Amino acid sequence: MAAEKLTRARLIQIIFLMVVLISAFTWRTLTYEPTSSVNPPVKSCDLTQKKCEIILEEKLVVVDFSSRPLSENSTLELTISGEMLKPLATVEGVDMFMGSIPVTFSESSTGWNGEFFVPACTHSEMTWQIKIKMNNKNEMFNFTVFKDQ
Repeated sequence: MAAEKLTRARLIQIIFLMVVLISAFTWRTLTYEPTSSVNPPVKSCDLTQKKCEIILEEKLVVVDFSSRPLSENSTLELTISGEMLKPLATVEGVDMFMGSIPVTFSESSTGWNGEFFVPACTHSEMTWQIKIKMNNKNEMFNFTVFKDQ
């Protein structure tokens, strides 16, 4: 095939194909509109020392740990107060990836209580991130766990 002579018909075919490709590229470039994300950017709050308050569907929602200090190799209890559907959450390491830890929620009189286990880490402190989906909105909360001395 490569050794074939370039005939007039083959040259017209190549030129026609180039015109089609250039036209498609030009049309796509001129009509391109960047897509915006459906969900707004997610804000983050630090739960290490204090509770976090967010507004969810015009209602105040408070996210907090039931006890402090936060220590490694233990079960932590997260409380979410406010009226909402059952939240879904996972916990992941920020400083290093140590897997995705699911949070198990149970309903309480004031909202939801979630429990999860924080494994031990080789670092003296480890920052974690809780990703919570509440009423189809995603929220992120960071917290730092310090190594027991």
